[in-house]
Amino acid sequence: MTASKGVVVVHGGCGIIGAMTTEREHECRTALISSANAAMLELSAGRSALRAVVSAIKVLEDSPQFNAGKGSVFTREGTNEMDAGLMDGFSGAVGGVSTITMIRNPICAAECVLKNSVHSLICGVGAEKFAVNNGCVTATRDYFFTKHRYDQLKSVLKRGDIAQLDHNVPPKSATGTVGAVALDHDGHLASGSSTGGLTAKEAGRVSDSSIVGAGFYADREIAVSGTGSGDEFIRISAAKQIADLVRYSGKSLSEACDEVVFVELRQAMAGFIGVDRKGNVAMPFNTPGMFRVLLREGYTPVVNIFK
Repeated sequence: MTASKGVVVVHGGCGIIGAMTTEREHECRTALISSANAAMLELSAGRSALRAVVSAIKVLEDSPQFNAGKGSVFTREGTNEMDAGLMDGFSGAVGGVSTITMIRNPICAAECVLKNSVHSLICGVGAEKFAVNNGCVTATRDYFFTKHRYDQLKSVLKRGDIAQLDHNVPPKSATGTVGAVALDHDGHLASGSSTGGLTAKEAGRVSDSSIVGAGFYADREIAVSGTGSGDEFIRISAAKQIADLVRYSGKSLSEACDEVVFVELRQAMAGFIGVDRKGNVAMPFNTPGMFRVLLREGYTPVVNIFK
């Protein structure tokens, strides 16, 4: 069997992305490229799609520009609560964590659950204890504080608004939920997502990024990761719908993603990235912009923000 060429797709969130300074746009593009390159290093070395996805997401979690890890938005109470999820398409193994506050890289905590727990999703203090016991690095509350995120919270609370996607509250200077999908040399697929959730969300809110079949999904045919109105993703099992359309309706990855994004989620904000076992990719979104990068083995990363 001929080895597959590695493919990586990464997103940094979708939404009503406002005007950015040249410096901030450069920082976002640089982080996306670094994320894709980190994943491709794993694939080029013969490592798994799962490892590639974790490596890609870690880079964006370490950037203050994205709503995940260090750049996570604030709850209504002024705290940071993070979610992440990960799925191995070949084995079907899945791991997720939700409402964690002290793990530097939530995607690493999700990987620990996938590899070392009999459970699929662990939340709160229990998830943090499990992650620490399995070697995850912790961080203080100050590490997760970013001024532009705190300004977003104050803006929402001042207007008396309900929780919002981070793109859609002023200042519109930062990006969103992150995710990645990958195809490795063995033809195996993986997907993952990580998020700080919604600005001014209720404490304890669980996002689609930690729920398999909602914000992410992978099997032996496709891998997808979503961004947008997470509660709607949960309601319709958005990621699993895409997989089911491919499996049971004979649709291509692109057709299935389009149906979910533009039909099922037409009244919500939605974007998905995906790759299938043949290396075909899809990156549809129904918002003005979605931060995304595609990298095929042997090529250079292609970054796009707007349509």
